[in-house]
Amino acid sequence: MAYVHSLAIFISHALSTEPGSAERYEALSTLEGIHRKNPDDLVLGLVCDLLGGKRVYGEVTFSGEHAASFSSFFNNSPAVANMREEVCAWGNYFTKGLPGFNLNFVDLGCGDGQAIGKVIQRSVQLLHRNVNLFLNDTQEQMISVAEQHIRALCQDLSVPVEIYPCLEKAEEPRVAEEIKKFFADETKYTMVTAMISIHHMPYETKLALLKQIAAIQPRLFVLGEPNSDHDVHLLPKSPEIVANAMRLYNNLYRLLKEYGATEEILEAARFFLGSEARNIIVNDLDKRIDYHTTVEHWEELLKKAGFNMINPQVIVPYLTDAPNRRINLTHFDSFVYQGEALCFTLGAQC
Repeated sequence: MAYVHSLAIFISHALSTEPGSAERYEALSTLEGIHRKNPDDLVLGLVCDLLGGKRVYGEVTFSGEHAASFSSFFNNSPAVANMREEVCAWGNYFTKGLPGFNLNFVDLGCGDGQAIGKVIQRSVQLLHRNVNLFLNDTQEQMISVAEQHIRALCQDLSVPVEIYPCLEKAEEPRVAEEIKKFFADETKYTMVTAMISIHHMPYETKLALLKQIAAIQPRLFVLGEPNSDHDVHLLPKSPEIVANAMRLYNNLYRLLKEYGATEEILEAARFFLGSEARNIIVNDLDKRIDYHTTVEHWEELLKKAGFNMINPQVIVPYLTDAPNRRINLTHFDSFVYQGEALCFTLGAQC
């Protein structure tokens, strides 16, 4: 930890030097030498890129040329895989004892649809019913890919499906209105999921969105997010935020390597994790595209929005096909790496 802290202080100073100055060149030369000896230090590599002007990470778009990389990274992350197992378990809990209605799902920030697809597949196997799905994302290509995936899946399952694609920011009030219209009077039999899709919102935006979801009164709301506060209220380019970024993002990257990720997936990880880390390190909190917080903070937000937390132990029996899962009393130990819970899910209802 002393090494990380010392290096973070040096990096913080280097990022504050003038572009093109001798001081920046000297700092870059030193950091590149350290990086050659530590090639798996993702954050150090992106700092060298920033200082050298080789590649400036900006806001990630999950469409076009980035779509395949996005899918490769998120569909091969052990932490995300464990979160998906939990969300599927919540889906099993959602369908147990459900009256004779269609299976209604809302996926906020659906991405390529792989996650909600697994939930639907498990649920349909329990109760062979029609599926109504509200897909929300800000990227048209991702919604298109997700819709194709779900339609093909439901065709294989011989289950009719109706899909409502919603190309809009989830926090926009009209999204909640469209959800109400789509499901009519059956929102109380609806499961809403949001996996790693709303952590980038400022506190008040998070709260407003959760209140809108609570007003719909779904039967179940499942939140899946990283459990971390490494970037909250820390000054950009400060040693503290650099050190925290190194701790979190380097661990995530090394975790992928330890699980034998291919070079294609590792390259995608370098792009997406590097983009997120870059925005966190160099931007003020109100301009960061990502904003992380703890499970306790999420519980606080959900309760303020009008949700009641569900006893996490209720879904333990549904995790029979996830032998590597570790459950604890607070239910956010989805995957532990060096003592830090990387992801968690919370179940809540009105």
